[in-house]
Amino acid sequence: MRALVGLLCLAAIVPWVVSTMTYSEMLRGHGLVRSCKATSVGPNCPLSLLGEFLGFGSSDMPNGYECGSSSARGGPSDWANGGCGSSWQTPVQAGASCDADSTCVAFNFDTGDANTPCWKTSAGSDPDNSGDFTGRWIQCKKSASSPAPGPTEAVSLQWTRDLTSASAGLTIPVEFNSSAAETQFYSCTPPSSVSCENDPDGNGFVACPTINGCVTCPSSHPYPAQHWVDDAPFSWMGDKRTVCKTYAQITADRPADAMCTPTGQLDGTYDASMGSSCIRVMKSATYLDNNGTSNDYVVRCMVAKHVLCGAVDEYGGRKCASSKSVVLDRIEKCPSDAVCGANAEATYTGATGETLPSVIASFVSGGGNLCAGVASTG
Repeated sequence: MRALVGLLCLAAIVPWVVSTMTYSEMLRGHGLVRSCKATSVGPNCPLSLLGEFLGFGSSDMPNGYECGSSSARGGPSDWANGGCGSSWQTPVQAGASCDADSTCVAFNFDTGDANTPCWKTSAGSDPDNSGDFTGRWIQCKKSASSPAPGPTEAVSLQWTRDLTSASAGLTIPVEFNSSAAETQFYSCTPPSSVSCENDPDGNGFVACPTINGCVTCPSSHPYPAQHWVDDAPFSWMGDKRTVCKTYAQITADRPADAMCTPTGQLDGTYDASMGSSCIRVMKSATYLDNNGTSNDYVVRCMVAKHVLCGAVDEYGGRKCASSKSVVLDRIEKCPSDAVCGANAEATYTGATGETLPSVIASFVSGGGNLCAGVASTG
């Protein structure tokens, strides 16, 4: 509504312009078209309100489709409905969803109903008014000459397998930077290699040293699991106060591997005034429920969080800080909405030469991480 008021005000200020150019041209002259469409369309940029004033151009249509429009109907009579998608999409986004659904051959896009696309399972006729996009319903049909979309390469994502194939695993800060004005960890620069001690009791753990306020786990045991603020409790560890585990060890405890030192918080003799360290490593799953029942995926991430607190000071307070590392573990394609996990049709782990399906590409932008949302929670 605010945008509509702006249009009315604009028309009132320059009424003579209307007689010499269209509203669309007028808006483009004032830079309003692209600034609005740059928001990817939504309630704050309602094309359903502006309708014919903004419109779409050929550059807004998805590749591999023949598109047109009509204000009289959603599509030719032989276009069979196959369900609708969510509101406030762009034609390109709708095309990506149609590409990912093997039953979708066309779609229409209702600019008069919150930019909602509806899929078509058959489409014998071509779109109405091909090349014209001024009608209420944008109509797009897959081009006969257009090849089926292939898988999209996974952009720069760090996977679990990258840790085991690299020279080192995760790095976490374990000491406060005493020279900093505020309570904060040291800034960590992972070394190219790390030397750790093997557990002589055969538990499979390793103990790693603190270097410049940080600890880096080796690639063989890439996940930090426990850190002692003071001296380590076992002589074999020497001055190495951080334990690292393998992937199998860190995922053996469900839903999370969590260790705090000193232990015994529930013991009556526990000294709560001491400094403490807690490390939790857990799996996090994000479910991507896409259009249809054959395009569902689960994105699984590994999250390692460290919380360090100093001893209680003379004023009764204490310094605490936390750090977090998030790594993409794997992506599973689910055969249905309710079935996945061990029954996944396909599992992607970031192996060399492995590519992701095109439907996943829409969740990755400019090298963004599919696990980014996990980093701000938990």
